[in-house]
Amino acid sequence: MAAPMASGDEITDDLDRMLSAITSLLQPVCSENCVGSESGFLSAVAIWINKPHVVNRRLCGSKFELVTVVTVLNAFPDWLLVKRTFSDLDLVCDFETFFNNKNESLMDKPQEDGSFPFIGANDRHEHEAVEDIRDCIDAIPNDAFLVIVRQMLQKQPEKHENIAELIIIDRKTCQCTFIPLRKQGSGEYHDVAYSFKYAANPKPCLTLYASTNDCTLDSKRKLSVTWIQNQLLQKIARWSEQPSLRTQVTSLCLLNIEEYNRLYSELKKTYGLYFAKIWPETTNPEKFVYEDVAIATYLLCLWRGETERSGLPRKQRFVDLGCGNGLLVHILNSEGHPGYGIDLRRRNIWDLYGPGTDLRATSITPSNECVFPDVDWLIGNHSDELTPWIPVMAARSSYNCKYFVLPCCFWDFITRFSFDKSSSKGVDSSGKYRQYLNYIRDIGETCGFRTEEDILRIPSTKRVCFVGRSRSYSSLEEEQMDASRLDFLSCKQTLVTQQKDEPMIQDQDKTAADSEGQWTADFTPRSKVETTRNCVAISQEIKTLVVMTVFNKILGCDNSGCDITHSFVTANVMCDTSPNVCDVGKTCGKGESCIEKVSKMNSNTYKNADQSKGNLVYGSKFAKLLKDENCVQGRTDSKVECGWRKGGRLTLGQVADLFDKPLLHQLKNECGGLQTLLRNHSHIFQVSGGHVCLRDFTLDNPFEGRYMKGRYTDKTDYVKTTLCWFYDHHPDGCPRSSDKCAYAHGIQELRTKPRKEKS
Repeated sequence: MAAPMASGDEITDDLDRMLSAITSLLQPVCSENCVGSESGFLSAVAIWINKPHVVNRRLCGSKFELVTVVTVLNAFPDWLLVKRTFSDLDLVCDFETFFNNKNESLMDKPQEDGSFPFIGANDRHEHEAVEDIRDCIDAIPNDAFLVIVRQMLQKQPEKHENIAELIIIDRKTCQCTFIPLRKQGSGEYHDVAYSFKYAANPKPCLTLYASTNDCTLDSKRKLSVTWIQNQLLQKIARWSEQPSLRTQVTSLCLLNIEEYNRLYSELKKTYGLYFAKIWPETTNPEKFVYEDVAIATYLLCLWRGETERSGLPRKQRFVDLGCGNGLLVHILNSEGHPGYGIDLRRRNIWDLYGPGTDLRATSITPSNECVFPDVDWLIGNHSDELTPWIPVMAARSSYNCKYFVLPCCFWDFITRFSFDKSSSKGVDSSGKYRQYLNYIRDIGETCGFRTEEDILRIPSTKRVCFVGRSRSYSSLEEEQMDASRLDFLSCKQTLVTQQKDEPMIQDQDKTAADSEGQWTADFTPRSKVETTRNCVAISQEIKTLVVMTVFNKILGCDNSGCDITHSFVTANVMCDTSPNVCDVGKTCGKGESCIEKVSKMNSNTYKNADQSKGNLVYGSKFAKLLKDENCVQGRTDSKVECGWRKGGRLTLGQVADLFDKPLLHQLKNECGGLQTLLRNHSHIFQVSGGHVCLRDFTLDNPFEGRYMKGRYTDKTDYVKTTLCWFYDHHPDGCPRSSDKCAYAHGIQELRTKPRKEKS
């Protein structure tokens, strides 16, 4: 039964006394200077309330149980229960009674003074007003208090209980107080109440108050005083200084986060740990396994919600187009959903799933033969060239067919996606990824879907997905909509052929929907044989010259930056006509210096730029670089002020400027590009954040933070099996002594590499 109503004056007086009591219990712990504003402080607090997981990685989100504004005119029917929270010094709250005795008659009814009513937020999609607490803060007057009860959801619910808090935001004093709640009789109590207060005078300052500054019991607390002081306070102070903040929750907006987190924890334990341990592919299991587990969790939660709303008597059926390693299909099949995956090539891991997982190796061509009238969902998880086709396939399969697509690579219907050139001129501020996402969303809407956008919580930079689970037209209009889709495909095909500078196709056999049922004549699925693009096709001579060019330019930079016109040191170059190392300018086996040899190559003007098997031809820009009059040949005797010369760093754009476009284009075709070539020489270069620098062998661990594919290989077997590149080529040699370097300092130290046994 709800508590008796109290008058506005009584509530205000009680609240003032209560806040005074809280203030007397809390004591200042520390202060943090910040140049932020009051508005910035409130936005920073809203982030902590809405999205606690961005600060504390042990959490996954918030669940609001109560949101209300307390003013003089606003009747607070449960106020006596709130007052009871502060009746004991340990801030005990009758948690279950507090949640179960709200006056349901006030739910979602607007108040006469415009203040917020009680909002039960078990399903926050039915109460959109609490999706962003910042909106609630902006709506309250300065003499009012925003009262919130939230649960911070634990990322491991099977191990830890949710953290419940009563939050009071006072606009008048610009203070936000957090009081921990617990069930009565739950045992020993160690949690602390804490508060943040912003003051603009005499200078902007953020002060932390807490019910104790004793850190000896931090290990027993859900939120420790040390963590609040060293982590949370610092975050709020820095956020307060930002001119604009995204305070609302942007990920998993279509799901119940608590249900998602619980299911993800179960699936991770059931599938993730096992497959990460036995993963036979060359890809990183820490990324690909847990990414598929998260996507499977998302789909299962989405489908469960759909089943509850529609009353579907069975589990959803699906087809995963471009299923890749097949783990997503395996999880969905194992969880009872009938369906199968299609991909061009079999993967090694397919054989480990067993007969219960339906995976098929075949190609898909958009046509009347590739529709799926008997399935409920089409899935496109990094489906590459099929990505724009999936909304079309779903729409043409049946009126009840839905789709989920996670765009990654930028593909149009029959070619690579052509970006809006205005974005590079500053007209369009959106990046390429956003442009492509807008395009995929527009395709879904053109096909008649009410397209919904969401952001997944996966270990990837491409996390935005689209869901088409409802139509914008009735089933009676299906014939008209299908004709509209075909017109759309025909227009897209005509536009693409014009962009490719090809003559427009007038033949009826080449239209989007020809007599054979093929939706486009120009779609070509990728080859079933995976192209090797790891520099194998590039000759050793070319790779050596590219590596030396970049090395010399980096070495000529200082640590404060790099002048692209700066003279650089040319160290030793390995000539492919001799097994030994020869100095630049010295003659090799054929009686000509490496510089002379490169100069001869540079005299060409790319007449043979399309030669195969890595026989690249250099252009005038590369020739000018190597023939720079400032170039110093061989090891130099210049003074080294700071020991071993590390050089500076170049942006990838500056590195690309060292070479002509035909060379870069052929590198792109043969080995994935200049960046891939440099990454393959990770023992020389470190490529990170769009910059290239030398691998710093003066550090204890030069490769720290780098993912090693052969993580289960005993690296001690490979010590001294490769020549030390810096020992042979750097003007200062290797900064490590022979006994501390894993590479061989000279042929006399070289050992034979162990053979890899085939599994």
